[in-house]
Amino acid sequence: MRKILVLASLAVVAMIGCKSDDNPASNEGSGRMQVTMVDAPASAYDSIIISVQRVEIHASNSASADAWITLNSEAKTYDLLSLVNGVEAVIGDAELAAGTYTQMRLVLGDSCYVYAGGVKIALKVPSSEIKLNINATIRANVTYKLVLDFDATRSLVTTGTGMILKPVIKVLTTSSTGSIEGSINTKASVMAIGGGDTLSTITGSNNSFKIVYVKPETYNLMILSASVAYYDTTLTNVSVVSGQATNVGTINLRAKL
Repeated sequence: MRKILVLASLAVVAMIGCKSDDNPASNEGSGRMQVTMVDAPASAYDSIIISVQRVEIHASNSASADAWITLNSEAKTYDLLSLVNGVEAVIGDAELAAGTYTQMRLVLGDSCYVYAGGVKIALKVPSSEIKLNINATIRANVTYKLVLDFDATRSLVTTGTGMILKPVIKVLTTSSTGSIEGSINTKASVMAIGGGDTLSTITGSNNSFKIVYVKPETYNLMILSASVAYYDTTLTNVSVVSGQATNVGTINLRAKL
C-alpha cells in the first residue's frame, strides 16, 4: 500500500502495571496502548496469511535486554488482504506505565502462507521477530493508537526455492493522519498519489472506498475501472488534513460508447 520501510519509527501508548524497576515512571500513572494492523490489496494473491504469536514493547530506562513487556500473547492468524477499506485488526491492546519506550517487536509463528489461484504456498520466515525502533512517550490517562501498515505485496520475495516473507511495515498514528473516502459507479481500483507516496485500495460493498491513515498532503486520486466499459479518470488537488476524513463524493466514470 504505502512505500516505506521494514523497520519504521513508531509512537505508542498503553498501560501495564509496574512490578519491577524495569518499568518506566511507575509513579507517574499509566495510559493505554492499542496497536492495529492494516494492509493494501495485492491483486496477484487470493489471501496472505501471517501468524502473530506475541506483541512486545521495551522500556527506555531498562538496561536489561530481556525486559520486554507483553502487549498481547494470544497467538492468532490474520489475512492481510482482508484489512482494507477501513478494516483493521487489533493485535495489541494493553496498559503501560507512563514513560518512554524505545522498541517494539512482533514475534511471528511458522504458519504463514499464501493462496494464489487456489493453490496454497508456504511462506518461509527467515526471522521470527520483527523488531521496530520507536520513541513512544506514554502519558497518564491517555489512549494512543498505533497503526502498522503492512505492505503485503512488497513483503513477499520469490526465490528459486520458494517464497520468503520479509515484512515491509509503515507505522502511523491516527492523530497525524486523515483519510480519503467516496464511491464510484463501478468497481475500480483507487490510488492516491502525492508527497512521494502512493496509497491504494479497491472498491468494496456498494462500490465505496476508503483509504485510511493518509498523511496530510495534496493528492491526485487515480481511478482505474475494473471494467473495460468505462474510462479511467484522475481527480487532482485532493487535500487531506490530520484527524479529518476527506469525502470526494460519488465519482461517475464515463462509459465508453
